[in-house]
Amino acid sequence: TVHGASAADDSTPFMVPPGESYNCFYFDAPWTSPTESIAFKSKLDNEAALHHWFLYAMPSQHPNGSVEAECSPLHVDGPQMLAGWAPGGKDMVMPDGVSAEIAAPGTTLMLEWHYMNNTDSPLADQSTVSVCGVPAGSRPNTASITWLGTEDFGLGMPAHATTSVSGTCDPSRKGLMSDASIHLLYKIGRAHV
Repeated sequence: TVHGASAADDSTPFMVPPGESYNCFYFDAPWTSPTESIAFKSKLDNEAALHHWFLYAMPSQHPNGSVEAECSPLHVDGPQMLAGWAPGGKDMVMPDGVSAEIAAPGTTLMLEWHYMNNTDSPLADQSTVSVCGVPAGSRPNTASITWLGTEDFGLGMPAHATTSVSGTCDPSRKGLMSDASIHLLYKIGRAHV
């Protein structure tokens, strides 16, 4: 749950500043043994201010419950994206027989919220993201996130382009043979036009 103060037990609302902001909330992964996810669910509080969220496994430790107001959306330390949501999207629930990769026990999770507060005053928010897990290996197939596109806006599609831009999907295929089939389960559309 997003919260206002940098403390693991804080339950005060986060005050979304006026305008556009990215805000990062850090949590210790609560599972103590290898785990995979069967669902990522959102409970949205102040929907008027929410633009999207991304959940990352961090390569470095951060204090449990810490809040980084006005964080940068370009995470140069290389976290692994686990899930995301944007308006119009649904909860990510894995089909029978499939679980999704998530962070190892002891990892710091970062929940990044992108807010768009179109008022002149701060808005309170207590939105929540839940990870529903099962023991690793308990389902026969494991899903993972693959970026389709780039965060390098300088080399991607230029603003107001009228031509198409294409690329090649080259997932890491960890644990798969090069000719194994790939099945698309969900897409999280994110484009600024």
